[in-house]
Amino acid sequence: MRSYVAGQHVQKGQSLRDGGKLQEALAEFELAVTIDGTNFLAQQELRSTADLLRKQAEQAAAAAPPKPLSSLAKMAADTEGPADLEPSSDTPLTLRMTTTADNIYKTIGKLAGINVLFDIDYKPQRISIELNDVTLREALRMVAMESKTFWRPISTNVIFVSAESKRKEFEDNVMKTFYLRNASTPSELQEVVTTLKGMLDISRIQVNPTHGAITIRGTLDQLVLAEKLVSDVDKPKSEVVIDIAVLEVSRDRLRTIGTTVPTSTSIAFAAAGGRVRSK
Repeated sequence: MRSYVAGQHVQKGQSLRDGGKLQEALAEFELAVTIDGTNFLAQQELRSTADLLRKQAEQAAAAAPPKPLSSLAKMAADTEGPADLEPSSDTPLTLRMTTTADNIYKTIGKLAGINVLFDIDYKPQRISIELNDVTLREALRMVAMESKTFWRPISTNVIFVSAESKRKEFEDNVMKTFYLRNASTPSELQEVVTTLKGMLDISRIQVNPTHGAITIRGTLDQLVLAEKLVSDVDKPKSEVVIDIAVLEVSRDRLRTIGTTVPTSTSIAFAAAGGRVRSK
């Protein structure tokens, strides 16, 4: 009877789903699974309908126009991370120079259409550089390695240059919150934090066990590596699914097949005169 009633709800749910009523169909499939948990068709239809509803919600969210940001929200968005360098020219650079590092930085800035600012305490040294068809970031990285300097963008067309020894003083910090799906208990969150601190040398980490989240503050390179490490660590635990069928056997009914064996016997003796005596 349970199987029959569950099948009726499955058929009703399929009709509702074909008519575009996904929410009502989902309720029918849930009811069918509740009535008969062994109905695999109901379970399959329940999962597929839930996936359709989720995709429908994602498409609706993507199609919705973004809400205008307030002035405070715009300022918060601007402070979320470092400025992204956007040169006016993206033509590959070819350069061969032997001069002080500040002159090479200024030359690259003129070719790419960006401005270069220097730390007041920076003392440039004479270096030789050879660049062949490289991008702006590759050129700046090569000059920084050769001159033992550090640079960072402070706007879309301005960079700031200082000595490598003052990197920690001038390097931008980025803050980001990671929401973990599979690590929810305080001990599991603390295990992720310990891994991040040990692997990436990040000390400023805040744990929020209520929302299953961790907030990290560090350099841009540290945050990029932290995001990769969190995605690798936050994996679902392995599960073993065991299907159990419970069978009910009734012993109240007996079935007789073949001849019934007698439980008692009688023997009769015949006398010579024809008279029968029984015992």
